[in-house]
Amino acid sequence: MKHESPIGKPIKQGDGLWEAINNKQTYTNVISKEIWGFPFKNISTPVFNEHKEIVGAFGLAYSLENQEILINAAHTIASSSQEVLASSEELLKNATILHNKMDNLREASKLMLRKIEQSNQILSFIKEVAYHTNILGLNAAIEAARAGKSGNYPIEVLYR
Repeated sequence: MKHESPIGKPIKQGDGLWEAINNKQTYTNVISKEIWGFPFKNISTPVFNEHKEIVGAFGLAYSLENQEILINAAHTIASSSQEVLASSEELLKNATILHNKMDNLREASKLMLRKIEQSNQILSFIKEVAYHTNILGLNAAIEAARAGKSGNYPIEVLYR
């Protein structure tokens, strides 16, 4: 990216070169993209002569555009991950509810099978009683027929 060069222009307080010269030590800072149009990291260092006097300063800068792109991508991924996490939690909650309902249904099915088995036992008992009742009725009919044939009627039968 092109920008206006600061060479030959006076340096101002707050600028990396100014800070390096006035503090007599290397100064590092990050410049936001609003200042020069792109973000970069600045490292400025004072230059000393053989008498340890400051005669100037030089600065290096390297672009942070790729870092900014990566940070934005990381924020997007983090945001998407949060959405996926929220969806997964909702899915887990619904799966748990479904699991509990299936457990209830399974228990109700077991109870229903037990009740059907009890009903089958009761029906078998009724069937058995009906069978024996039919046999008793048949025996009674046979005995009545024999008694009628031989003329032996019990007294109760004659007066009914």
